[in-house]
Amino acid sequence: MEYFLTSSPCEEDSYALTNRNGLREAFVGALPHAVRALFVASDPDNHAQTDEYAEIMRKSLTEAGIALTSYDVLDGRTVLEAPELVANAQLILLAGGHVPTQNAFFEKFGLRELMADFDGVVLGTSAGTMNAADEVYVQPELEGESTDPGFERFAEGLAITQTKVLPHYDKVRDSMLDGKRLFEDITYPDSMGRVFVALPDGSYLHGGTGRDEEICGEAYAITNGWLRKVCSNGKRVSAHGATKYSLESNPGKPDGKGGRAMLARMNTGAHEQLANWGLDFLRIPEGAHMLDVGCGGGANLLRLLERCPTGRVWGVDHSHTSVEASSAHCADEIAKGVCRVEEGDVLDLRFDGASFDVVSAFETVYFWPSIEKAFAEVLRTLVPGGSFLVCNDDDGTTESSREFARTLEGMSVYTADEVAELMEAAGFVGVETHHLRDESMIAIIGHKA
Repeated sequence: MEYFLTSSPCEEDSYALTNRNGLREAFVGALPHAVRALFVASDPDNHAQTDEYAEIMRKSLTEAGIALTSYDVLDGRTVLEAPELVANAQLILLAGGHVPTQNAFFEKFGLRELMADFDGVVLGTSAGTMNAADEVYVQPELEGESTDPGFERFAEGLAITQTKVLPHYDKVRDSMLDGKRLFEDITYPDSMGRVFVALPDGSYLHGGTGRDEEICGEAYAITNGWLRKVCSNGKRVSAHGATKYSLESNPGKPDGKGGRAMLARMNTGAHEQLANWGLDFLRIPEGAHMLDVGCGGGANLLRLLERCPTGRVWGVDHSHTSVEASSAHCADEIAKGVCRVEEGDVLDLRFDGASFDVVSAFETVYFWPSIEKAFAEVLRTLVPGGSFLVCNDDDGTTESSREFARTLEGMSVYTADEVAELMEAAGFVGVETHHLRDESMIAIIGHKA
């Protein structure tokens, strides 16, 4: 089986199959020259709606150059023929509609079991895409569903995918239902302990037997009450990785309650161990002016001051949540005038040249855009003889770390040698590399001539 699970396979206000994110090209390429197609309805009893949408899809297929040798419709009128229709099909189209209605229809004639050995191509639309999951999230849609205690929000689906898709995200993200926000007040709470993938129109899942499932185009993971972007238009990421490594907040730019919780954790534990290990290699002069870029929760600002009690430290982060967290964590030092925290961009640091003796970056260069330019900007702010410390808890040597990076928009992982080469390319001299392989920790220090 090969499948394409979408919000809508067609261009808006058109029968034409869309090629956004390469859908039409990949879908048509997966089909044999001549195809026996089966359109599976969402409502077995709404024959007028079924016939209308089935005809739209037939036109879409033929206009895309797909030769249909047969085109059958499976609804309440033909349900007794379901085993034969499914067995005969090479292409199954799962219609959009009301998810619970369609789910009940599928269950009634055992479509999950009938498709267990299906060896053709599946194209899912909206509700059909949602019901393709093993466990379906039945997102409330109609008035009264979100407040009905008897409304079942999870159901057994077709087991085509393990991914719970929320379609039409661009269209419904700001919707209200039963006086509540559809996502923030209904869907986010339902995501506790689970992961949903929200797809705007034009994005889709592509997977099947013998291939890794991929998210193609813009997409967002919703889990444990928080949302983060996992893919952009024109790109593809591993769906398994995007769901396996979903986090409560974007580590590249923490935000909101989930971001604050993550920042609090990053002030302690393994992150504390990493920071202290890396700082042991750094020589800080008496009375140093120090800058921590990507200061996060603020703990490393205090660690720098502990190692240089006569110095002053600045913290910069592009996340407002991080600036708030660091400011609270370092409130006493800020009051004493030895610490300052502000929002800033590593590509355009608001400091004069030769301002700092030491610049540090703990677990943050993963997310620096145009990293060569960022390193050059750091170099500009250092005094001659100043030092730049990069300290990461991922040495970039394993496939699992690379896979994780692919699930986060704008994230890259680097080996110690790669960071050292980037420093040298930016103009740093005397670059030192330290690698604690058992812990996958790296610390790289470059100096300004």
